[in-house]
Amino acid sequence: MRQYERVPKEHIRQKERIELRHETFSDSFETHWHEFYEIELILEGSGTYNIDGIDYPIKEGSLFFMSPSSYHHITFTENTKLINFMFTLNACDLYFLCGIFDHNPHIATRLSASDKELIYTLAKDIVNTNSVKYQSVMLNCVLVKIQSLNTLGIADLKDYKM
Repeated sequence: MRQYERVPKEHIRQKERIELRHETFSDSFETHWHEFYEIELILEGSGTYNIDGIDYPIKEGSLFFMSPSSYHHITFTENTKLINFMFTLNACDLYFLCGIFDHNPHIATRLSASDKELIYTLAKDIVNTNSVKYQSVMLNCVLVKIQSLNTLGIADLKDYKM
């Protein structure tokens, strides 16, 4: 059986267990999994995001949300700018996670321009405050938005596969 790299929760530097990074990548990432939740919002770029053996196209406005049980690897075909949210259960209200992973251990969807802007604005608020409580509230707002997309069927995986 193949061994995949485990990324421990200590990868998140803050003791409150939420971290947000605005990064540009051009290299690929080998198959790995985390001990924490991860949301990636693609701002620009392209490639392929493979989650649990399913390939999804990376495009502007793509959003990928993995639970700790999701194996994933990424291949970028050009420089890709993204926002990466990493958090543990301590950083959010469990109520907001309940409906997200009802049917799948991950979410892959394309956001409308307004939804992308909303999540981007919430991400900026998370970065620009030192208040752990406020960061948690803004993360919960992101989760509510993802949950609403999932509930409306917009985040339906079969509609987003390559």
